[in-house]
Amino acid sequence: MNYLKHLLIITLVFTGIHASAQLTAKEMRKQKKELKAQEIVQLIENRHFTFKASSLTTQSGFYKDLTGDYEMVLKSDSVSTWLPYWGRVYMGRIDDEGGIKFNESMEKFEMIDRGKKGYQIKFTVNHDADNYHFTLHVSKSGFADLVVSATRKSMISYHGTIEPEKSK
Repeated sequence: MNYLKHLLIITLVFTGIHASAQLTAKEMRKQKKELKAQEIVQLIENRHFTFKASSLTTQSGFYKDLTGDYEMVLKSDSVSTWLPYWGRVYMGRIDDEGGIKFNESMEKFEMIDRGKKGYQIKFTVNHDADNYHFTLHVSKSGFADLVVSATRKSMISYHGTIEPEKSK
């Protein structure tokens, strides 16, 4: 009987220690999530970040995982893009390099804070007689969806993450 009492006490002690350790880990995850949300808010409000594309979906529903450094870099009033393009081209050009690749200034920039849903960023870019419309949806955790529509090409969307711009 004495043996069972000691075993019960030891079990309760270890269960209590384990429960307090889980609470601490839960608090740490919550704190890490809040820090990430603050970092994302700061990047977006400063209008200085990189969108890293990890996959794309065309207007016809074609999905492709991307391997490589495909990105859109937003710097205050300009945008630099290097994104692949799959889809229909309505009016092609002979000197077209393929993809969505340029470094231009933005026009009609609009940022909407959607509360818990994150941010929505819209802007347009005029490049080589084509008009690009960008819509970026960013969650508080840093995941993002970018939709690009253009005058000469069908719409395409990219899925990825928002990160601080890396020094080159």
